Formats: sequence, structure tokens, C-alpha cells
Amino acid sequence: MNFTHAYNSSYSIGSFITNLNYSEEGDGFSYVRDIGDNFIAPYDINSVSIIETFSPLIDVDIIWVNDYTSRAAIQRTRNMTLSFANNQLTEVLRNEFTVGMGYRFTHMDLIIKPRIHNVPIQMILIYELTFLIEKIKQFYANWLKEMIRLRVGKVLSLLKQPQNIN
Repeated sequence: MNFTHAYNSSYSIGSFITNLNYSEEGDGFSYVRDIGDNFIAPYDINSVSIIETFSPLIDVDIIWVNDYTSRAAIQRTRNMTLSFANNQLTEVLRNEFTVGMGYRFTHMDLIIKPRIHNVPIQMILIYELTFLIEKIKQFYANWLKEMIRLRVGKVLSLLKQPQNIN
């Protein structure tokens, strides 16, 4: 019986350029403001994104005594992108649920015949039947208009038959 958990996060800046209107005073701060009475930053940043992934949030993999296998997993992903070009925040949420059953064929010997003698290589063939449900939601928010909307929402279901040879 194996339990698995993993978390990954990344923060990235799309692009940035030096702001020519930025002027630093003797104390290290800028007191220059734009037309909207906002402070002028030293850099103009186009977009910022944060991606968080629990892949898997929890994964239980069981190999039974009689070579049957079963598996259940939950994965979650959250992707947020803040665009300063159109003052919009886009958020994509993805939840995935997986359930599977299978069988391990453990005595699959492959015999390679070199010139001198036979060399058996032991192989394991794993055959599974996996059912997957994936839910995806995409929201966007414009903070100038103070609105949040669901742009895309879909549910996918899939039946897979992966085979592995070890």
C-alpha cells in the first residue's frame, strides 16, 4: 500500500520594463504621482501569475496478495493570472478524481538469445482500467468594474486502459 502526496507552486512575471517617469528622491523613495494620483513604480509589469498544484493531493495505490491492484487519487490545480493591461484577474480551478482497478502479470519472462546462452529477463505487465472525472472552472474578475464572472465550467469523464511494462 502506497500513499503519495506532492505540492508544487510557481510565481512568474510575464514581462516588465523600466518606467521612465519614475524619479527617486534623496531618501530613496519616489513622490511622483500620475494623473490618477497613484505612485509611479520603478517598473511597469505586464502580468503576474501564480500556479499551485497538488499532484496528487492524495494518492492511494494498493497491490493485493493475489496481484490485483487498485488506485484512488485526487489532484487539484489553481492558476491565477493578473493582467495589468486590462485590469483583469483570471483564475482556473481544476479538480480531478481517479479510481482504477487492475491486474499485475508478474511471470512474463522475455528470453534474449545471445550467441553463448539464453538470458531470461523478468518483466511485469500491469493492466489497469481507470475511470477519471475532471471538473474545470474558469473565473475572471475586473476590479475596476467590481465584477466576478464564471467564464467556463465543464466536467469531463474518461475511461482509460493504460498498460505498463516494467
